[in-house]
Amino acid sequence: MVRKASSRKRRSNSEHLTTIFATSHPLLPREVKELAKYGPPVGVPASAPTRAGFGEFTDHGFQLKEGGVRALLFLIINKRGKVIGILAWAPLIGRLSPLHRNSSVFTERKTVRSNLGTNRSGIEGAT
Repeated sequence: MVRKASSRKRRSNSEHLTTIFATSHPLLPREVKELAKYGPPVGVPASAPTRAGFGEFTDHGFQLKEGGVRALLFLIINKRGKVIGILAWAPLIGRLSPLHRNSSVFTERKTVRSNLGTNRSGIEGAT
């Protein structure tokens, strides 16, 4: 049996993540100020490109969907310049998770925590 060559070029995971990131929302002025004041979560480089998206935090990661929680999205790039993942962070509810479709990138279970502590409202990670 001879297998036909596919005429459709297969997109790499890196290209797919870059497309998802590029189609996400720009940061609101308030988010830009808060990010400048508090910085990204521990373990995320300050130089990481950042946008925003809506979705839901699940046991399997952050799932993008309209009408969900607004989260900051950090594009994670390795030392060779290849996109390896997207982390979603919702500081108001204290949640940090990889994008659902790419959660396998973060299997080493490296702990990434918020730079923000508990504020006057008592909400973990709230500003």
